[in-house]
Amino acid sequence: MGGRARLPGIERGTRHARPAHEVARDGATHRDEAGARIAPCAVHVTGVATDSHDNVVIAGYYESSIDLFGQTFVAHFAEPGRVTGAFVVKLDATGQLVWQHGDLGFSEANDVAVDPQDNVIVVGASTVNTGFFRAPVVAVFDPAGGASSDRYEAAAAGSEDGRAVSVVVDACGSFYVGMDKLEQVAPPGPPIRAYVVKYSRVP
Repeated sequence: MGGRARLPGIERGTRHARPAHEVARDGATHRDEAGARIAPCAVHVTGVATDSHDNVVIAGYYESSIDLFGQTFVAHFAEPGRVTGAFVVKLDATGQLVWQHGDLGFSEANDVAVDPQDNVIVVGASTVNTGFFRAPVVAVFDPAGGASSDRYEAAAAGSEDGRAVSVVVDACGSFYVGMDKLEQVAPPGPPIRAYVVKYSRVP
């Protein structure tokens, strides 16, 4: 697409909103071409992808609350910590909201990809009571934002403890998820190992 599209604001719930062209990281304020508003240590944008229509998909997670394109979402906490906060939004080529899921029901969205049919794949982690308190998550949405009825098991190798950290899609629509996982939960256990897991294409 020609030119630059300025995206609307994403910001933590706060009384002191920064200008839409600035983003705060590590206590300092930096300019941001996307125009997102993020308060320090509050919101993490971890993945950006585009589809065949130049729509933009953004994934990440928030630590307490977020004002996501005019709607406020608050993270929920339970033993052993924050259990929600992952989000994904889809914008058109002009930066207008197409759809959003401000509460995906798990604690981290660490990356996002789009397949040749414009399905959206979000990978991350949920909060659990074992290992290092995270379990990998793979979530798939159709182009309209509906959740896929197909199951994509994230515990394909090693123990069920770990996190999904990255995702890419090939030309046939299969997707590959990078995961950091424990081999076994009980200590002393071997160190965390890295896996790349291939999933068949979305139907």
